[in-house]
Amino acid sequence: MGCHSVRKQSLRISILACIAAAGLSGCASSGLVNVWMDPQYAENPMMNILVVAMKPDVARRRLWEDAFADALRQRGVTTTPSYQLFPNELPDTNGIIAAVHENSYDGCIVTVRLPSETLIQDVPGYTTDSLVVRYNPWSNLYYSYYQQVYTPGYTETQTIVRHKIEVWNTTRKGALVWTATSEVLDPTSRKAASQRIIEGVIDDLVKHGVIPSKK
Repeated sequence: MGCHSVRKQSLRISILACIAAAGLSGCASSGLVNVWMDPQYAENPMMNILVVAMKPDVARRRLWEDAFADALRQRGVTTTPSYQLFPNELPDTNGIIAAVHENSYDGCIVTVRLPSETLIQDVPGYTTDSLVVRYNPWSNLYYSYYQQVYTPGYTETQTIVRHKIEVWNTTRKGALVWTATSEVLDPTSRKAASQRIIEGVIDDLVKHGVIPSKK
């Protein structure tokens, strides 16, 4: 066995780690799934968008909406975070509709947090051959031999955090034109995770012509 065995077992562990992240793109830490785009959508790119993050926590809502708004502005889009219009509470459907009419928004991006999922993966133990060198004081010689070393298995727990993102065209009486579910595996930083999600959404919206491509 020797080094070949160690490499083989390391490869098996890497494969198991990828399996544990199934549902994401390979071993990536974040991605978009269930992406849908209206095949009949042929409007001009949206240029004035209302950003709504349906988060009850005031700070997280503002951070999320600001991050989305900043990313859209870099594409030349005029944006309004909903907390600027509804600072004290989340807007309901009627409130959003009224804001759209009053401010002539041609689009609305809505983000909703979905239930998280916990993945439990059992990684099996494995045995390798380890070279052992001993000194015999009676013969004043060194001798070597292989002995088997067992590495115990363990249970790996990972969490997938999901968000639903929807883009509505308000000039077509509230038509849904794009939607996707974002998945982030074990986010250690909410800010970094939201940034990766937003970048993926923006790139896909640009690809489909929902927002302009210029920066």
